[in-house]
Amino acid sequence: MSVYVWHDGSSALSPLLSKLTVQHGASMENLTGIKEIIHWCGDDRILNAKKCLVLNHSSYTKLLLDENKIHTTLQLHSIIYTPPHRSASNWLVKQHDPHYLIPVFLMEALAIFHLDGEDSLTLKRDSDSHMLYEVRNEQKTALLRRLERYAVRAVYAMGLDYACVYAQVQRSGKAVITRIDINPIQSEQVIDLYAQAVNDYSNGWLSEELERKPAIFGMDPEFLLRNTQGRIVPASRYLPAKGSVGYDSATVLGRRQLHPLAELRPEPSEKLAVLVNNLRRTMWKAAAQITDHSLQWIAGGMPVPGLPLGGHLHMSGIRLNTRLIRAMDNYLALPLIMIEDTSTRGRRKKYGRLGDVRRPSHGGFEYRTLPSWIVSPRVTKGVLALASLIVKHYEELVDRPLDRSEILIAYREGNKHVLEPIVRSLWLQLEGTAGYIDQHKYLEPLKNWIMEQRIWNEQLDFRAVWRIPPFN
Repeated sequence: MSVYVWHDGSSALSPLLSKLTVQHGASMENLTGIKEIIHWCGDDRILNAKKCLVLNHSSYTKLLLDENKIHTTLQLHSIIYTPPHRSASNWLVKQHDPHYLIPVFLMEALAIFHLDGEDSLTLKRDSDSHMLYEVRNEQKTALLRRLERYAVRAVYAMGLDYACVYAQVQRSGKAVITRIDINPIQSEQVIDLYAQAVNDYSNGWLSEELERKPAIFGMDPEFLLRNTQGRIVPASRYLPAKGSVGYDSATVLGRRQLHPLAELRPEPSEKLAVLVNNLRRTMWKAAAQITDHSLQWIAGGMPVPGLPLGGHLHMSGIRLNTRLIRAMDNYLALPLIMIEDTSTRGRRKKYGRLGDVRRPSHGGFEYRTLPSWIVSPRVTKGVLALASLIVKHYEELVDRPLDRSEILIAYREGNKHVLEPIVRSLWLQLEGTAGYIDQHKYLEPLKNWIMEQRIWNEQLDFRAVWRIPPFN
């Protein structure tokens, strides 16, 4: 047994518990083989003594009892929180703006429900199933899909693994979180979704333990083309939209739609050396298609104001879960701050959010927090090796300094003085993992740069260090 749902024995949970295929109970006695606890209500101090991995630990669920803490935490993550008026048994929602309920479980919005009503809506815990109207996939607009991602962000920002999120869309199109609740309302639709998610999660644990397949990594780092006059040349002038080398992202200028970003999409691999070689091949292919060799190729976070670049990592063969993504944020994105150029900081005002994950249609998931790290082979190899190490050992890498407001602010502002002792401590933990020695030759050069705070230069043409024509 790997997953166990632990609860407080409340009768209100009976509808959910009756649909679970995973073992569950209000007791922690005489249980063996537990790898992870899904904590549903109650005091989890006993879990700390057993040193189990816990979803929705009480140190984070208790934050929901203080609206000021919710507001402060979400504000640090650029999320708007406006709670409605509450009474002891219900809460009132002004109905001039559409209101939605989004159940979230482990970085995924399970569905989105429209909450119907007249001038106002009172939701009660014991009888609200008839008020939910699920928005089918074919009915979801770009705004509603963005709202789902917004809900996932809110749950992640609060340090939670699952919760029901209530949100409004204002007439201006702005999304506002109005409530976060770790106890699903008594709606059969919502309960069915959570039961299925828990059962699937448990089955995922079992299959992963049996198969033990290595994770497969892919990527799509971005870069810009700049001419000798310092102007950006659209990548679409030389590259197609699809393929291993292409253009990405549209920018509207007047009546014209431009595609300034170039993107490298090498063949995925479970082996780091193969992946780096695949990346180099796409650079050679790009060099053959971008016929003007006088154009500079620049990468990083934001080498040109207003044009943020990303170094997205694709992962498959590994289950997406909040603990893995928090490890990626704290043990990869945070240390990388120490070597970023000053211009990279501008990217984090809108892009590169912590926990920024997407699920593409072809499977797996995409970690989107990092800037474009192809500024040098040393940084590239180090980032890929570090990501691979974290995927293998994230269950051991449990520190979450980014949960502290002063560290999160320092991260957003790129304050290396504040972050330096934190990064040193995190790296010591990385060195303590069994897999560190396997990636030693890639990790140590990156470590040296990080500890020396050797800054990458986003204004340099990265073809030179990669020996790509005409620099080969």
